[in-house]
Amino acid sequence: MSIMRSLAIALILSVSIPAQAGTPLYDNVRVSPNPAFSGQPVVLLARWGGCGAGGVTSTSVAGTVVTVTEITGDQICGVPPPPADVAYPLGGFAPGNYIARYIVDPGSTQQVTDVPFVVTGAANTTGLPVNANYALAGLAVALLLLARRNLLRRFVRR
Repeated sequence: MSIMRSLAIALILSVSIPAQAGTPLYDNVRVSPNPAFSGQPVVLLARWGGCGAGGVTSTSVAGTVVTVTEITGDQICGVPPPPADVAYPLGGFAPGNYIARYIVDPGSTQQVTDVPFVVTGAANTTGLPVNANYALAGLAVALLLLARRNLLRRFVRR
């Protein structure tokens, strides 16, 4: 049993470690929504493949640069999970042009990605002028016409 167990461990380690060595930890870094309205919550998204995401995260703002730092550290991973988006909330901002800077593993293995985003003025909060009474009446008439058509078909067949 111990031979099978050691072979299984060796197989898992030989498959998972080389798969992560040459591939980047993350890709597709983006800001959503972009452009955003003033005060609207902004989120930095990064697509992680493997076991890297989930470390210690910090967010700081200096002028127009919003920095998100992800410290993953040394992680041992067996079979990596499928790629998934990891969201980092940035908050709401005043109108202007900003840069979201994503830093992974600060230090010798530092990877930095800058993503520009724009925050515009306040959103138009006035809706389209719709009278709910007319909309409900139109829906009721449409339902009555459909019901009448189906009832006539039943009685005509008999």
